[in-house]
Amino acid sequence: MAANLKKAFTKKPESSQELVARILARGLVVTPEEKAELFGNLQAIGYYRLTGFCLPFQIKSKPNKGKFAAGTQLRSILALYQFDTELRALCGQALEKIEVYSRNVICDHMSRTHNAHWYADAACFRTKFPELKGKAEQNVFFDPARNGPSRDLSQNPHLFLSHYYATYDTPAMPAAWMHRECASFGYWAKAFACLSTADQKSIADRFSYPNRKPIDPVLLEDWFQSVSIFRNRCAHHARITYRAFPFAPNVPTNNPCGKVFGSKQNDLRTILLVITILIKHIAPSAMWRDSLRLLIEKSGDVLIESATGIGADYGGWDKDPLWTV
Repeated sequence: MAANLKKAFTKKPESSQELVARILARGLVVTPEEKAELFGNLQAIGYYRLTGFCLPFQIKSKPNKGKFAAGTQLRSILALYQFDTELRALCGQALEKIEVYSRNVICDHMSRTHNAHWYADAACFRTKFPELKGKAEQNVFFDPARNGPSRDLSQNPHLFLSHYYATYDTPAMPAAWMHRECASFGYWAKAFACLSTADQKSIADRFSYPNRKPIDPVLLEDWFQSVSIFRNRCAHHARITYRAFPFAPNVPTNNPCGKVFGSKQNDLRTILLVITILIKHIAPSAMWRDSLRLLIEKSGDVLIESATGIGADYGGWDKDPLWTV
């Protein structure tokens, strides 16, 4: 097979005026006032980011590939951008609860079942212990060569780390509940995946569907991984609408929520459904799903079914069983 031919990148940075002209050349029709608004948004958001939100409004096939579909309005593009921004922020509220609860449940079980420094104990992991220990050492600023802190922690925002290193010498690394406050959700997802089957089962028993049936530990492991990656997408302000996710969460095979999971797994709807199920268990009184519905209701210029997958299989977003699970 012949190697793919590549070429040198020769594109030059362009001015805001040139970038506005580039967008208008694709067939977006705007009034003088809207042109000024587009110019302002390009300066505030950036051409490369904003044009990502233009993609759903552009023709996908030749000969007009990349041109805006007839009738596309600037307000529709900006409405999608605003909806995506607010949806990411709303997801962040739920993901915070999921992350804090999950790491607390994992750390609490492992500390009580094994020891206060289980995260640095190879006997507590089936696999990948060196990798996880190395990451944990970074999290708590521990230098194995010095058998102590890797830097001066007197100005560290985690005062408990400074206190531990100044007060104790055995074990050299801080207690697990201190590490818990320093490690990312990604770490906890990977750590859970490497625990013993018995520990995973005990931890998974602390998570349940709305019908109170425990979530299978194998499925929970997959959900942790998917949600942790999605959390990073939200935290780094990546676009989450109109896109498929390669880290799609697996669907339960025993339909504990009825037929609420749709025909797709890699759409935003499936991730939002998983978040909904976890939040209903972690914070039953939380109004997160109500806030999601209110956000959708006020986003009249956004085609929700295509942007999120909500309602795509049910004849409209408001008919989706996601609202009743």
